[in-house]
Amino acid sequence: MVSKSQVKASRKWEKENPHRTAYTKLRRAAFSFVDPKPGSKAEEHINANYVEYMDDLEELNKLLKRSLTMKTKIENQLHDALKNWAEVADSTPSEPDQGVVLTYQADDGTLSFWKEFYESDLEELPNVESRDGQLYSNGEQIEDLVEAEEAIGYDTIAGMLLEEVKSSPNYNEENAKNFIKYLEK
Repeated sequence: MVSKSQVKASRKWEKENPHRTAYTKLRRAAFSFVDPKPGSKAEEHINANYVEYMDDLEELNKLLKRSLTMKTKIENQLHDALKNWAEVADSTPSEPDQGVVLTYQADDGTLSFWKEFYESDLEELPNVESRDGQLYSNGEQIEDLVEAEEAIGYDTIAGMLLEEVKSSPNYNEENAKNFIKYLEK
């Protein structure tokens, strides 16, 4: 049995965290609708309205696919913006072993990336080799960061940067759109 103080503490937390509380209720309802527990009231109600339920699941499936496609479009746009930015950005590192740095202050946090291009990272690339303490790409010595970026390939760099940006806790569709605008300035 739950004590009155536990109930009171739970209600206080719910009041202080309305968005999280509402989200978890929505999530529970969605999961119960899509995958009801055997023998539950949800399963009973679904079975009583099975034809409509199947139509609703089909509609939900279409909505989910559309939502995922939108995210893919945004990610593709962000990838292209990052690639273009990497190609034209001033790639002069502020420290010898530091690569391209960019920070964008979004409305609700910071999206940023900082990629380092160390020799060990470059040595792992298929078209790069190390001889006598020097790095070579396709037989040509890599002498600076721009040459290193060209050896890695701007598409690869954009992919690495995209993964870094997506790993930010502030990454969402709106911030991604604003970041794209920022990169395209």
